[in-house]
Amino acid sequence: MIDKAIKDVLNSSDITEINIPIFQRPYSWGNIQLSQFLSDLDACISLDDQRHFYGLIVYVTNKEDIKKIDLIDGQQRITTLIILFSTIRDLLEDFNLNYDWEEDEKEKINQSIFEINSVLSSNGNPKLNTENESNFENIFIDTIQRKITSYTDPTVSPRKEYDEQK
Repeated sequence: MIDKAIKDVLNSSDITEINIPIFQRPYSWGNIQLSQFLSDLDACISLDDQRHFYGLIVYVTNKEDIKKIDLIDGQQRITTLIILFSTIRDLLEDFNLNYDWEEDEKEKINQSIFEINSVLSSNGNPKLNTENESNFENIFIDTIQRKITSYTDPTVSPRKEYDEQK
């Protein structure tokens, strides 16, 4: 077993794809789990605690490509972090576009967006993928990492399918 921080798993150039195998349950965290997770995160930030234990992330490397991993345990935490990072990235992009920042502040925001994008994607492809049979979950995980606005062709945008739902 190797002891690694979550940031080292998510931000490693040695890992280009994080796969959720088909035997994993769909994403199911609700308000209770999310509140606890965010409270823990807030406590870590407030205390400047760099080494908080969030639980194990267990994975195996793919036999065909060692830069791809299959999550065995920790899927709910990793997915929650991907959603959180995606939301922060989108907010930073919105701030960057809609507020008048000093040049050095704008540069910091752009650097943060770049760093978050490196966590969310590898070679332009979303880093987190699922084999889950739920089509909605596949679209959600893909879209949350890419941003809905990154789809230039509206005929292939997940937004079209979303808008057509009853």
